[in-house]
Amino acid sequence: MIGRRKSKLFLLLKIMIAAILSFFTFGCQSFAEPVYNSSSLEQIEDLKRIKESTRNQSNSGTKMFYDPINDVAGAVANVIYTQRDRSWVEACLIIYDIYRQLGGEKLKQSIFFQVKENLYYVSMSNKTASWHDNQDQALAGFFFSLIRQSKVMAESASKTNWNKKYEDKALKIENILANVFNVNTLPIKLAVGETKELNFPGSEIIIAGPAIEVRPTTKLENGVSAKLFRTRQSKAGSQFVFGFSSNQKFRPKNQTEFMLTNDSTGNGYLKPPLTNSATEQKLSNGIMDRIGVSGEVKRYKLILNEPQKVSISSNGPSDLIARISDKRTGKVIDTDDDGGKGYNFSISQPLQAGEYIIEVQHCCAGTGTFSLKLQTERAN
Repeated sequence: MIGRRKSKLFLLLKIMIAAILSFFTFGCQSFAEPVYNSSSLEQIEDLKRIKESTRNQSNSGTKMFYDPINDVAGAVANVIYTQRDRSWVEACLIIYDIYRQLGGEKLKQSIFFQVKENLYYVSMSNKTASWHDNQDQALAGFFFSLIRQSKVMAESASKTNWNKKYEDKALKIENILANVFNVNTLPIKLAVGETKELNFPGSEIIIAGPAIEVRPTTKLENGVSAKLFRTRQSKAGSQFVFGFSSNQKFRPKNQTEFMLTNDSTGNGYLKPPLTNSATEQKLSNGIMDRIGVSGEVKRYKLILNEPQKVSISSNGPSDLIARISDKRTGKVIDTDDDGGKGYNFSISQPLQAGEYIIEVQHCCAGTGTFSLKLQTERAN
């Protein structure tokens, strides 16, 4: 008898749910346990660190870009840039990463970045943006502009009004992002092929919209746990999952909104690398390397324990440009294009004890092999 009652309740609710979804959206709060993304919280900490380093580095002014389609970043017109330019790009790309993790679509246009004196700029190519004298304002404006242009996210953000809650306040960007994650005001992201398991306290039956299927539930002490996944024909957009109880007629006990994204993996996590942000190699005499991708920048680390005169040059068929900068300040100390044999570079500088970065790239966005010659002698 109990089994028949539950079966009848289930059939009745399945009929009711279509009508319910068609006529109104419930105002009750979602009680499903929030899903926290530890990698996102780590990125917020990285953002704080990068912001501070950008603030302390020397002034620059090179205009930078990131192409999300080809996953390439660098300087516009392939001109010289400093560590401060790089840091500002990295800070902005953390914002873009987090937007993607929240379910935002990959952009189809480039993003442009620039930092000059104490002014900061970031903008999508088809959007207008302003210079800001504050990193937080620039980053927050970029974050909310990404949300507004997203077809998947804009509607949900508007319904919950969370964007207005934080957009109008002069908060630090890391506080805005932490609020977004911690209070779970945004829908739960569900990518293609991904499964989510959530607890629904006080519920007995879980019913989802047409794009989400519910796998057999597990009974808990107070409620049920359900595994949810997307149907094959599901499209990107917002879908609701409801938890019902026989003790509460007609209205759901729980309501959870899911954001269906076009990502093909469960992570859906994009961390776009700068083409010149590869792991720094220790510079040594005779090292051989290759520019394998257009726009790629090779980076080498040089540590001096005492003042020395340093000479670095390249050898090979590639037309190379090099620059040496102070890693602590980001200040470019010297650059060279064709100072060596043929199209090779050659740099010679007296340097103080410290850590330095040598960057090598093709002059004309080409590719090719090369070797490096390093000579040092104690400064007089």
